Amino acid sequence: MYTCASCGKRLVHSTSRLCRVCYTNKPKPTCADCGIVLRGHSMSTLCRPCFNARFDASYDWSQITSTELAYTAGMVDGEGHIGLAPTASSFLPILVVTNTDERIIDWLVHRFGGSIHHHERDNGVHKARHNWRLHGKHATTLLEKLLPYLVLKHDQAQLAMSFYAPGISFHHGARRLPEQELERRKHLHSSLKALNKRGPTGTN
Repeated sequence: MYTCASCGKRLVHSTSRLCRVCYTNKPKPTCADCGIVLRGHSMSTLCRPCFNARFDASYDWSQITSTELAYTAGMVDGEGHIGLAPTASSFLPILVVTNTDERIIDWLVHRFGGSIHHHERDNGVHKARHNWRLHGKHATTLLEKLLPYLVLKHDQAQLAMSFYAPGISFHHGARRLPEQELERRKHLHSSLKALNKRGPTGTN
């Protein structure tokens, strides 16, 4: 027998912890900074503008040298990927660097944050691959710093950075994304895929 975690009402074959009434009436999540109501499925405690403001204010770029930025740009040019990753309702900028030497990936995480994803090879001959990933504003802020040093992926970086162009609309709390903005993001996604296409008609 299943019961509602809030009122104790009996549930029948429910995959939810709450009955419909309690689920409908439960408090909606709000942004911890500005108090605006967030979308029900949001995993964040901040709305997008407040998240961006916190990130911009929290990172001390004075600790990163031009040599480190040039080295990172070389890694992105040679072993990286810049794109827009599809999400449940839109897209999100993503920056990925792949290498078999975990020391490089650990260095990137230490300097710029992000996450690591490990991929073991099934054949037992080739080394495991390690992916370093940055998403969203984290990715585009770093790309802005790397832009003067990028050669092969300069155009991709500029397109990804335009995702957060001034004056455009974003999800703000529970507000839906305007259809025109969603179409703009789809176009950016297609343009980045074309630039990233391998082969004689595209660039890597």
